[in-house]
Amino acid sequence: MIKIRDDSNSEIRIVTIGRLVDFKTCTILAMISAIEKLNSDEGLNITYDIYGNGPSEKAVADRIKISPVSDKLKLHPFVPKEQYLQTVIQYDLFFGMAGALILAASAGVPSLIAVQEEEREISYGFISDYDQEKNPIFGDRSRFGNEKKISESIRYYHQLNFEEKEALSKKCSLSTVSYSTESTKLRLIQKIDNAPRINNFNVRGIGFLKNIF
Repeated sequence: MIKIRDDSNSEIRIVTIGRLVDFKTCTILAMISAIEKLNSDEGLNITYDIYGNGPSEKAVADRIKISPVSDKLKLHPFVPKEQYLQTVIQYDLFFGMAGALILAASAGVPSLIAVQEEEREISYGFISDYDQEKNPIFGDRSRFGNEKKISESIRYYHQLNFEEKEALSKKCSLSTVSYSTESTKLRLIQKIDNAPRINNFNVRGIGFLKNIF
C-alpha cells in the first residue's frame, strides 16, 4: 500500500501508466495543460511522470519539450506488469483509466478517472466518488460520471491534511472491492467485449480481468 507523506508543503507527484494511444494521449495532454497552469499561475509544485510507449509516444514527448514546466514532466519507458505496483505506490496521485486505474486505486493511490478521448481538462474525479456497482469503470464516457476540472481535484488534494489524505487513500482502495464480485466482473467483461477500440487489439474481457485480479 502507498505510504502517505506527512508534509503538506511537499510537491504533488502525479503518475500515468499505460499504452500511449490516441484515445488516451489526449487525456495526458490535458493533464499537462492543467499542471502548467497550477504550477505557473498558482505556485503549486506538481510533477507528472508518464510511463508508456505506443504510436502516440512522440506526441507526448514533443508536448513536454515545449512546456514552460518541462522540468516537472518526464516520459519514461513502459513499466512491466510485475513492476507496476512498486512503481505506482511511489506517487501521490494516479491519473488514468481501465485496469491501470483499478490497480492503482486498489493499492491505495488516490486515483483520478481519465475520460476516454477527452481533450478538455476534465476527469470523472476520484474513483472513490464514482458508483462502481452501477457502471463498472473502463475509461469510456459514462452517464453516471460527473465531470470535474482536473485542476479542482488537484487543488482539493493539495489542501488535505495528513489524516484526510490517508482517508482518501483508503476510500479509493475500498472502491475497487466491487471488482471482486462476480456480477461486477460480468458487467465489465460485457463492456470490454462490446468496445470496438479494445476488440481492434483482440483483447477480450476475460483476458483483461486476468491481468487485474
